[in-house]
Amino acid sequence: GDNSLYQQAQVLAQWGRTEEALAMLERAYAAGDAGLVLSRSDQNLDPVRQTAEFESLMQRLGFG
Repeated sequence: GDNSLYQQAQVLAQWGRTEEALAMLERAYAAGDAGLVLSRSDQNLDPVRQTAEFESLMQRLGFG
């Protein structure tokens, strides 16, 4: 459900499913998922960290 969107994004990123992970992070953002506060330093998101989409999300969260 929508209460674990951030955690789903973490798993997808670790599985190498970059596009799906980024889409899940966008869903988490839209839903106001509190887990996103961890995204700046979350090692589970390292596989998607260098993408433009992730950088855009970090800016919208006030981390960039």
